[in-house]
Amino acid sequence: MRIGSSVSGLDLTARNSLNKAFSMFNKSSTRLSTMKRINRASDDPAGMIAAESLRAEIEAIGAAERNVSRASGMLNVADSAMSQVNGLITKIRSNVVDVASAGLSDGEVKAKQMEVDAALAAINRIGATTSYAGSKLFNTAGGNELSFAFSTDLSQQSTLTLPEINSAAL
Repeated sequence: MRIGSSVSGLDLTARNSLNKAFSMFNKSSTRLSTMKRINRASDDPAGMIAAESLRAEIEAIGAAERNVSRASGMLNVADSAMSQVNGLITKIRSNVVDVASAGLSDGEVKAKQMEVDAALAAINRIGATTSYAGSKLFNTAGGNELSFAFSTDLSQQSTLTLPEINSAAL
């Protein structure tokens, strides 16, 4: 039993041990809640610099991955449109060959011409309306140049030039 108000050495040791345990508990709780070993620069200064550098690299890789996904989607749309145009050109070529050979009546020639005109109008429509995320892909004179960044180095970009698609350009 203690008499007086003085604090003994044993009491100070117990208080310091309790404060140290509480501090370690707080540090462990922070690490568990954030799932990170380094939460402040005071935890590990060199480790914090390395961790932040790695975190920035991971973000850049994630952005490059999203760019690849967007480019893939855009190229799929462009490929589909160009495939449709290819089919229309094949149909036009077939009609021209049919008309060039003898034996078609005037009515058949007119019908073939109507098919050709409709195919040309469809090609113009595809060129004017094909878009990805609001950007027209083929409607600019001379084609459309697209640049993509597929790596974390922004100086290394890939460029794709899409052709101009309309009946006059073909």
